[in-house]
Amino acid sequence: MVDNFRGALFDRDGLPAAMTQLAHQTLEPTSWETFVRRQPPSRGGAIGTWASTPGDPLPHVLMVRDEDFLETINWLNAYFSGLAPVTQWCRILSHSQAERIVKRQRTIGLGHMLCAWVGAILGECSVQAGGVQNLRDFPGSAAASSATFAAGRAAAVWNIDNDLGEIARRHDELTQSLREGSRPIAAEMLVPLWSVLAARVDGSAYSDRRALNPLVEILSSVATQVDDVEPAELVAKTAAQAREYFDLPELVECARGPQVERVRALDKLGERLSSGPQSPVMEALLGLGASFVDPGAAVSPELLRRHGRQLPIAPIWQGVFAGALAPLRVMTDQGSLGRLVAKSLLATDDLEGRPSCDIAYEELVRWITPGRPLKLDVRGMSARVLTVELVPGVTCAFANGRSESVASSAARTEPTRAAMPERANTSRSRSVYELELAMTALEHRIERLEGRHKDAQPSLDLGEPRESRNRKAGRYYPTKGK
Repeated sequence: MVDNFRGALFDRDGLPAAMTQLAHQTLEPTSWETFVRRQPPSRGGAIGTWASTPGDPLPHVLMVRDEDFLETINWLNAYFSGLAPVTQWCRILSHSQAERIVKRQRTIGLGHMLCAWVGAILGECSVQAGGVQNLRDFPGSAAASSATFAAGRAAAVWNIDNDLGEIARRHDELTQSLREGSRPIAAEMLVPLWSVLAARVDGSAYSDRRALNPLVEILSSVATQVDDVEPAELVAKTAAQAREYFDLPELVECARGPQVERVRALDKLGERLSSGPQSPVMEALLGLGASFVDPGAAVSPELLRRHGRQLPIAPIWQGVFAGALAPLRVMTDQGSLGRLVAKSLLATDDLEGRPSCDIAYEELVRWITPGRPLKLDVRGMSARVLTVELVPGVTCAFANGRSESVASSAARTEPTRAAMPERANTSRSRSVYELELAMTALEHRIERLEGRHKDAQPSLDLGEPRESRNRKAGRYYPTKGK
């Protein structure tokens, strides 16, 4: 982007005016790189903006010293309560975070692993939803809220300069605090899978990191050959390569013969892997075998349903290898959901401009108390959905079922898609669905007026004398006549 950055340094006393009256401040034209090289004053900050429009009183970025980072966020929330969350409109960065942004690789991409990431995201969506076969009606925003999407987006924006374990920890923390109900797969369980996709097994949280190296080589080999080798030949070559690393005849049999025999071989492979010590490698091998049976199918829970309890992440591994073996199919299946996911993974970042999230993790975590429901007064662009920047440049959506925000309070008594899964899973048009919501809401209001709502007073028998009904209703004034 064109670098027309302007900025200046302010001490703590000058920060309030600089944060809310930007037009009245003297900001020097400079470059973002030069701006970052300047050390902010203690307890103060460096404030800047990119191409601010006339009349915009709010800055784009505030850079502070590392030791002042969290204290500054707390101070801003106390001082600007009417403008909180501050990270919704101004990116607050520690000095070291700003230096990482300057040094990062500007090209956003995942290379040959793009479709493998997409397949993993689709696989996670299916598993987290309880093994859904058809994701055609699954919203793209929901897919972009998955933990694997956050990891893939971090890999696309930051290349190898990202901590996948920290992203998993933050995603799990917010999932437990914001979402109602539990998810079958925790994000921390997926870190070995992410490490293989990012070819960063040395930084994996998995204890036996060397065991992941063959998976990296197999996946990389498939992804780089997919454009030059026919699908059937690629499956055979991949099975032969896997045989060099793993003594599993059943795995090779999954790539041979007609479909019925491949399914039988997959069941035998699953039984053998389930009987031994459980590890991410065992789950990956079962997912690889399933991808041999039906190459390119990122979502096929029936193939692995028998082994889902012992090896729950195998369907996600199947999505990984499906994206490597048949990228076009992964992009077009499930109503082209994969294409939407890929577009979001490779979207332009917002690191040099105003943030696009509702709140950043560092500001949101101030309200989190372990073991207690989280109640927020955060108004976002979408009701009951909170977009959180887990790390700079990586924003993830959370269905905020516990939020008491302004946007969601108006719909608190309205039935939702989650409350009516039968309706949400049908192909009815949006207008019919909204009409049903309105009718249901009207029925609730009528019930409250008639006294049948649970919070209303007991219903009255209109056949009783008026005086008796008044006593039951708490009205003890006498009636006039009969």
